[in-house]
Amino acid sequence: MLNITPETRLRPFVKWVGGKTQLLYKLTSIIPNNYKRYYEPFIGGGALLLDYMPTNAVIGDKNYQLINAYRCVKDKLDDLLEQLDKLNVDVSSEDACATYYQRRERFNKREELNLPDVECAALFIWLNKHCFNGIYRVNANGMFNVPWNRKSKKQVVDAKNLRGISEYLNTSNIQIINGDFEETCATVSEKDFVYID
Repeated sequence: MLNITPETRLRPFVKWVGGKTQLLYKLTSIIPNNYKRYYEPFIGGGALLLDYMPTNAVIGDKNYQLINAYRCVKDKLDDLLEQLDKLNVDVSSEDACATYYQRRERFNKREELNLPDVECAALFIWLNKHCFNGIYRVNANGMFNVPWNRKSKKQVVDAKNLRGISEYLNTSNIQIINGDFEETCATVSEKDFVYID
């Protein structure tokens, strides 16, 4: 079982529009004491999931890149951390803007370049930490087009937090689905708890 203390609580590894970190005290107070399975079809950053840590859950999202990142955290963590370390080189303030746009272009050419899922996940996380307001937005052609946040950061992830999330996802019965809410909730039955936001 995970040894989680208030100081080591799991936190979202990406910033996501509409995140509920600041409302967790209210949300956790309304979760029923008894339910069979937890469902969250719009997982986003997963603040409630990671705070409440249900042991039997189905999570999903229609955004393939987000779900790929969750799957890589669960199944390919060492490779993901290695890729993030490569991206995490110290970028001088003069080069930070150019670096951001070069990496955004590589992420957008992922299919053409046949990038492995773990590199896509690392780029996705890195871009999330360096783009304006942690927004994930694509244009009509499906290209990620959020501008740089005008800040250079060396550290983009908390490896200890990612290890905790990976351990949680692997020691609990967590099913991760890439699909719309109907697909994620297809197996909901009586006495399940569904969090839709």
